[in-house]
Amino acid sequence: MYGGEDVKSYDYDLFVIGAEPGGIDPLKPNIPGIEHAITSREMFQLQQLPKRLVIVGGGYIGGEFSSMMIIAAQLGRIFLQAATVGIAESKAREQFGESVQCYRTQFEPLFHSITQQNEQAMIKLVVDGDSKRVLGAHMVGGHVADVIQSLAVAIRKGITKQDIDETIGIHPTTGEEFLTLD
Repeated sequence: MYGGEDVKSYDYDLFVIGAEPGGIDPLKPNIPGIEHAITSREMFQLQQLPKRLVIVGGGYIGGEFSSMMIIAAQLGRIFLQAATVGIAESKAREQFGESVQCYRTQFEPLFHSITQQNEQAMIKLVVDGDSKRVLGAHMVGGHVADVIQSLAVAIRKGITKQDIDETIGIHPTTGEEFLTLD
C-alpha cells in the first residue's frame, strides 16, 4: 500500500516516459521509484544500455523507442543517434492496412570500415504498397539527423519508392543506403 492505494512492484533499472501529444512536457507521475525514470528527451543522453527497461506509453513515440532499444540491444551498445520523419510502421498499418511495405537494413557505414571501429547503422523506409508513396523514414546510427532531414521535404511532397530507387547516391555516404533498399 502506498498512500492508501494498491501499488504494483516492478523490477527494472530504468523507466522511460514519453511526452504528451502536442509537445507538452512529459509528466512524471508521483509514484515510488520515479527517481529512476527518464523521459523521452533524456533517452539520447544514456551512456550505456540499461539491463532492464520499461517504456511507459502506447503511442507511436513509445513504439519507436521500443524499436530503437531493441536494435541497440542487438548491437550490444547504446545507439549514437536516432531520427525519424513521417509515420512509424505501426501508425502506417493503422491508416493504410496490410498494403504497407517496409524496407530495412542494418549495415556498417563505409567510414567505419576504414577506421576499423565496429559501428553499425539501421535504416527503414515505410511505404504504402498501393501508391508506393514513402510514408516514413527512420534511422539509427551516426549523423542520422542530417540524413533524415534531407528526406523530410521529399516525403512531404509525396516521393515514391521508385523515385528513391532511381536516384543516384552520393558516394561514400551513409544516406546512399536508402537508395539501395530492396
